[in-house]
Amino acid sequence: MWIALDYWRHNSDACRACVYHTPPYRIFASAILLTAFSAEAIAQTSGCVEGTVTDYLGVPIPETTVRLAPPDPLRQVPEVVTDDKGRFEIDDLEPGTYKAYASNSTLGYVRPDSTVFHPGLPSVSVPAGSCVNLTIDAGAPVGHLMLSGRDAASCEPPGSMVITMARPGHGPSDTESHDVNAGQREFEVPSRTDLDLEMSVTGYKRTHFLVKALEAGETRAFEFALDRLGTGCITGTVLDDAHSPVGGVKVELHPLDSQVWAALPPGHSDENGRFTIQDIHPASFAIFTSKENGEYIYSGETLDDQELPRITVTPEEACQNLELPLGPRAATLAVAAFDAQTGDRIPKISLEFLKVRNTDEGEGLYGLKR
Repeated sequence: MWIALDYWRHNSDACRACVYHTPPYRIFASAILLTAFSAEAIAQTSGCVEGTVTDYLGVPIPETTVRLAPPDPLRQVPEVVTDDKGRFEIDDLEPGTYKAYASNSTLGYVRPDSTVFHPGLPSVSVPAGSCVNLTIDAGAPVGHLMLSGRDAASCEPPGSMVITMARPGHGPSDTESHDVNAGQREFEVPSRTDLDLEMSVTGYKRTHFLVKALEAGETRAFEFALDRLGTGCITGTVLDDAHSPVGGVKVELHPLDSQVWAALPPGHSDENGRFTIQDIHPASFAIFTSKENGEYIYSGETLDDQELPRITVTPEEACQNLELPLGPRAATLAVAAFDAQTGDRIPKISLEFLKVRNTDEGEGLYGLKR
């Protein structure tokens, strides 16, 4: 069939006669061979995963969705559902390492990507031309805590909080933090394991609570009380390098202690450069400033930047007052790069600016003399 088609391109009349007089079964057989060769080529360059999804006792779980996350996040791998024996198979996989997830909302396996519900998420390396066997532990079924928190002194509800949960004895990588609104009461937790819950609320001491293991599907009331620390506030003026007030500047506080939870809305300076941020959790903060239109550059890149202003907020009645230097105005730099030999302009380049000290004898960007 290939020879006839190739000849047709060179001598259409002769090839038409060749095709017309070629028995149909020969053309059909050639098509089958072509399909077989294509399937064999795909099988040699792709792999597959087959296996079983089980519960914590090793019992297979039927009708469970299995998903493989490929190395390339832009590539989609179809999900499959286990049969009545908990078995599954996923074909035509590109070689690489995949993370495996299993979920079954009917049976309570609803958090397949959680390291608290599922410590040690399984991964599988798929080679070309072979099938890998994998057993997926579906992890812990979900349980529910009905939260009832209060201020230890006033008995008032403490408001919105962040709850960090972990299995006792596990490292920081196996923890999860969740925002919980003031009116939210139901909180999902893994069953069949004790839990360490840390409650973080602005103005309260960060407190840990041990929760004994729930049964799968259990709903349990959980009452807790928090000791109040109080909150502080800061107010101040944003100034440029000429000591003139600047309006429209965003002022952000970032805790210097990574263990401090502080969800603070930013302050914004008014036309007189004045700003106020209230209800701040007592802690030490670095202060970042920025202006949306790019007129001023961002004040810092990391918390380690020693030039960033810092403040320690304490629960006082009066706001702490400070002046924030905004620094010089931003400049616009037009950059063009050329090939050193041909002189042709390079269309796409990547620039990186390194921060340098302004000294007479120092070196500038990339070690070049000013």
